[in-house]
Amino acid sequence: MIMGLLTATCIFWPILALPAIICGIIALVKISGSKGLLKGTGLAVTGIAVPAIMVIMLPVLSMLLAILMPALSNVRHVAQRVICGTNLKGISTAMMVYANDNDDRLPTENWCDLLIEQADVSPKSFVCPDSEMIEGESSYAMNKNIAGMKLGELPANTVLFFETNMGMEEGQRDFPITNRRHYKFLKESGYNYQGGPMVYKDCFNQMGGPEDLYLRHKSTGHSGCNIAFADGHTEFITEDRLGTLEWNPDRQK
Repeated sequence: MIMGLLTATCIFWPILALPAIICGIIALVKISGSKGLLKGTGLAVTGIAVPAIMVIMLPVLSMLLAILMPALSNVRHVAQRVICGTNLKGISTAMMVYANDNDDRLPTENWCDLLIEQADVSPKSFVCPDSEMIEGESSYAMNKNIAGMKLGELPANTVLFFETNMGMEEGQRDFPITNRRHYKFLKESGYNYQGGPMVYKDCFNQMGGPEDLYLRHKSTGHSGCNIAFADGHTEFITEDRLGTLEWNPDRQK
């Protein structure tokens, strides 16, 4: 019985199953031939039944898991894509707050630092969970074509922020996070970074154009990336629609 029960909880069930069944059969034979002197029929039956069921069920369960794992993995990536878009939406809203406090002007540089310092954005919000970035780096970039412009004067469909892989270099992270502009500001407010003191130097405050887009979400069945627009809305744009994005407001005029 003990070996039989272990087959249900032990990784060595292929080794224990057959001995448990044999021992259980031997026990039943001895009990039946003892003319009532030996007890334990129920224990012997348990020792036979449990490993027998495991022998039948585990291969079936293994096949079901093999079928379900890709689907479960896809669900995880979809969830990460949604969280990534939510982060970008929050950053977009924070930029509107920043612009409102600065004569409606968008920053020309250091936009991540400014949103942390002036719009109360957490450094964690700049990290897409489906990316390789860590806290102190950014999975997003600002459209360089609109730097310094007035946010309220931009056409609604102008790209404001987009997913990127800019600044991810080969080799090790070797830039101390203490050298980031906003680090001292956060330290004074009691914020502690998680994930280590070293980051990629250029993986923050990124500004770029369509050539810097990164299709991070390729495993969800629809390759594409999250885009935040000048009117404040965020949308997941599939690869076949990237050519319709508007990057230069002067060209639109």
